[in-house]
Amino acid sequence: MRRTIPTNCKQRIPPKRYDSFVFITAKTDHRIIGLTVQGDGNRKTMATAECTVRQANADLTRLRFTPAVDIPVNSPTDERKCNLSSMLHIAGSRLLLADLNNQTVKLVDMQTRYLVSNISVQGPPWDMCHLPGERVAVTMARNGIQFLETGGQLALGDRIELDGDCRVVGEGSTASIYVSDMRRNKITKLDMNLHIIKTFQDPALKEPRSITALGDQLLICGYGSNTIMTLNLSTGQMTQLMGEKEGIRDPMFALYCPQQCKLLVTEHLPNKIKVFNTIE
Repeated sequence: MRRTIPTNCKQRIPPKRYDSFVFITAKTDHRIIGLTVQGDGNRKTMATAECTVRQANADLTRLRFTPAVDIPVNSPTDERKCNLSSMLHIAGSRLLLADLNNQTVKLVDMQTRYLVSNISVQGPPWDMCHLPGERVAVTMARNGIQFLETGGQLALGDRIELDGDCRVVGEGSTASIYVSDMRRNKITKLDMNLHIIKTFQDPALKEPRSITALGDQLLICGYGSNTIMTLNLSTGQMTQLMGEKEGIRDPMFALYCPQQCKLLVTEHLPNKIKVFNTIE
């Protein structure tokens, strides 16, 4: 079933223009909360400051990272190299992947390193978030939002059509929004009325892409600097966790899985996920 949602919200951000984003709350069923910002610049990414119940509050700067065996993610049905724009840890060792190039969402097992399931969607999947009842929401740019059932094999649910470009979703409610600005090499903090509160920059962060919220930290991919950074929201300090010395090249998305004691990194085009074991 498809539903159309008009994106007619007022823009409150000053002349710097951000790409569209919406929140989907995890407390209601398929409800859209009215935050939409139109923009024509490079793609940016939003993360909420509130950590989900699926993530532990670990200080990433106190961990050591050692390379582990990569997870292959290519499928026999793929027509192009994988380009993984987002990852989502859903349960146990199950990991959900958004593959832009092949317009598919994939499910892999982190322990066995096997591709469990994959499903085609009606547009390039950009971002994902949890919903109640073993479901997720997937944004597909101008193709709206696709809901997926994740309890067993992946299955398509409802799809919402939008009249704008939607690339980022978040879950829950929080007092702040964080947006990565690839062109200006900064992270911008906004309130829920989309007013700019503060910006964060570091010489080691160039072309920031994805942001993952983890307690009072943000995990950030520096696509242009080949770095994985963390931002301490209490102090405003950025710390480089990994870089070219650790083999990071064109990182797209980074995800910390405390239950698995692993840091996962996707890069532009390789058909694999880089895996790093974490040691305190």
